[in-house]
Amino acid sequence: MKRGLLCILSALLLMGMLFRVGYQVEIRGEVLPGVYAPADVRQSAADARRAAEEICRETEEAPFRLLPVLCARHTPMDRAALTRTLLGAYEGVEAMYAVYAGETCIGLTADPGLPGTIYDERLAAQAMTGVRPSRSVTMKRVFTYPEAATGVMELSRAMGEAALY
Repeated sequence: MKRGLLCILSALLLMGMLFRVGYQVEIRGEVLPGVYAPADVRQSAADARRAAEEICRETEEAPFRLLPVLCARHTPMDRAALTRTLLGAYEGVEAMYAVYAGETCIGLTADPGLPGTIYDERLAAQAMTGVRPSRSVTMKRVFTYPEAATGVMELSRAMGEAALY
């Protein structure tokens, strides 16, 4: 009886040393690869929820679940990347690209190739006049609500005014 109890106790102790609790993340039925440290996952989930509430201005049930599992070690992770992944799963939140002329944001687009196309067309049209860009055009990925996208013509006009004159 004592040997059996000692064997069970030593097996539990050994499992406690070899395995630790972690979380897998399931987004709309699809499990992300990896098992992550509980504190990091909970922080990413909280950050994503706060950002989604700020963008959507309403509370929605999280579109993901945190599944507790035992693992030998946690998967290394970029917490900011996990937060972005979780944030992108919320309804009413969309990843877009903010277009900047210098330090000024001039519009938002869902198509990352659109600003480059507009910029190239503008440069080609102005090559005859010798006009050179006055500020560089850059993009940064942001999360916002879908209706925030800038129209193609409006973005083209803003780029022309802000960067090419």
